[in-house]
Order: sequence, then structure tokens, then C-alpha cells
Amino acid sequence: MSPCSKIAERIPVLNAYIRRNGRAPTLDELCALFHVRSKNTASVMARKFVGAGVLERTVSGRLVAPRCREAFS
Repeated sequence: MSPCSKIAERIPVLNAYIRRNGRAPTLDELCALFHVRSKNTASVMARKFVGAGVLERTVSGRLVAPRCREAFS
């Protein structure tokens, strides 16, 4: 299984979390959400989610859910 397909499988779970909680998960919450023990693994996943456009990082490095651009159009 390619890493891209694994991220693609995880995107709906992440989007459901964001809809349910109204915010992006922390690294600890990513660990719990995807059943991983390492914060480094969660950090790598977060970087891939940012690359896929599912999450964004603030200037300070915090994970945030991207704003709904349609609402501002």
C-alpha cells in the first residue's frame, strides 16, 4: 500500500473529527485517532495532511483546520 493511499484513507476520519470538534486535532489527539504511540509518527502524518491541504499550520506551527473559502465568496 502506497503512503498516499494510506493518507487518503485517513482523510475522511480527520474530516469527521474536525466537523465533530470544530477544530484540528493536536498531535496527542492524532495519536489516539489513528492508534499510534509515537508523537513523531503523528507529526509525520500531520505534515502529510498539510501537504494534502487537509490541515494548515499557523505561523507558530499549530495545526488548524483550513477555513471554508466558499463562506467568504
